[in-house]
Amino acid sequence: MNLMPIAEKLEADGVGVMAETIFINMIPAEAPTGVLLRNPLQGTEIDYELPGFYKTTFKVICRSATYPDGDALIQAVIASLTVVEAQVGSMYVKHMRPKTKPVVFPLSKGNLLEFSADFSICFTE
Repeated sequence: MNLMPIAEKLEADGVGVMAETIFINMIPAEAPTGVLLRNPLQGTEIDYELPGFYKTTFKVICRSATYPDGDALIQAVIASLTVVEAQVGSMYVKHMRPKTKPVVFPLSKGNLLEFSADFSICFTE
């Protein structure tokens, strides 16, 4: 799945800036604050009976130094990426929404927090 249109939507909605605070599949260790979009490890399944139609998931991880800032960031991401019947870049999104409430993990290096949520998406290209 191409996560670029989703990253561009986050930027357009004022959540962050591409390659500074919004990243795809890898966030630099030196970034103290940021949003990371990750593809599912198993990839996006292809249904040959419905060409061009996809149902999959992706993960959002928000990094921050403080709990309130991290919570505000993940809530901004959830607001931006909760979509029903809309064009998002090159994708027509039937729905995109969080599957889980955010889970918070402490990051050992630098004492940063990471807020993680799984999203489901159904789209056509």
